[in-house]
Amino acid sequence: MLLEGEGKELVSKVVRDLKKSYGGKISLSRSIAKMVVDNRQSVLTSDAQTDERFKMKESIVLQGIHSAMCVPLVQGESTIGVIYGDRTTTSTSYTTEDIDFFAAIARQISIGLINAQLLEDQKQMVALQHDLDDAVVEEGDVRGVAGRHRDVVADEEQ
Repeated sequence: MLLEGEGKELVSKVVRDLKKSYGGKISLSRSIAKMVVDNRQSVLTSDAQTDERFKMKESIVLQGIHSAMCVPLVQGESTIGVIYGDRTTTSTSYTTEDIDFFAAIARQISIGLINAQLLEDQKQMVALQHDLDDAVVEEGDVRGVAGRHRDVVADEEQ
């Protein structure tokens, strides 16, 4: 999920739900995601229902979230999004190894997003340079024609 818009709302970009087919929308704990965005720190809970940090959070209770993890996507000093996962079953919980793996993936995603932005900036700079070069050539052509016109006028006056 990436932060977008002026209000910096989390917007789903890739969704994988093992219980449903891909639908583009995701049910998640906004409390956990907001905590990660605000603090720029990963969150791991093996039992969100009893975790004091999330006690009585509506999204956790309504969705029956038991185990959850969320890590920030960081670009420089800014959080640009999160990777989020949760489980509603009590049979397995996320571990510190799981969140470490998630964090490694988040770092790679952040690098990819930075590189994509740099590539887009480069394309824009090339396009602007091309437009500038075209303008200079056109201006040079106009000056060349004006200079030749002056030469013709000067020859006729002599």
